[in-house]
Amino acid sequence: IENAQLTACVLVGNDLELKGVTLTDCLLLGTASLSGGTRLLHVTVAGGLTVREDERNVAITDSIVGALEIAPPRQPAPKGKKKEIAVTLKNVAFFAQTKALPKDTVASEEVKPSRSPFANPSSGDYRLPKDSPLRDNASDKSELGSRFPPELLDILRLVRSRSLSQFLKPPTKHR
Repeated sequence: IENAQLTACVLVGNDLELKGVTLTDCLLLGTASLSGGTRLLHVTVAGGLTVREDERNVAITDSIVGALEIAPPRQPAPKGKKKEIAVTLKNVAFFAQTKALPKDTVASEEVKPSRSPFANPSSGDYRLPKDSPLRDNASDKSELGSRFPPELLDILRLVRSRSLSQFLKPPTKHR
């Protein structure tokens, strides 16, 4: 997906590529690579994300993410060139992150480790439970991850009612 602004959407698939995309209040089920100019705001990612070291202007804010991997650059950097920030994180909770994020390519503020924070992901319910510590923790004092606007809940209900719930299962890998 390239150069798009999407709100209250569900993206499903592995190895999705997002470039210059803004996602707001969305649910991403699977894995994705983020390229320059991509912004995730109040997004729930039940899977892993990858950003290459040589990307710029990738931002993830007020979101819940399985894991983030910083991949090697497409082209080797010239010797002696200082690494630059590839991705900026603000108010992000990771629930399957196993590696520390490199400080030379990731600018982070208020990154929170978490266990699987979802109400019932095996039945496709990626909302936060009522007692979740991730509620009221976003910059705007709402919850982290998708705030599940009515349009998005309608989409999820439709998928469940059509017996397509297999599309809402959590991914088997986070990268």
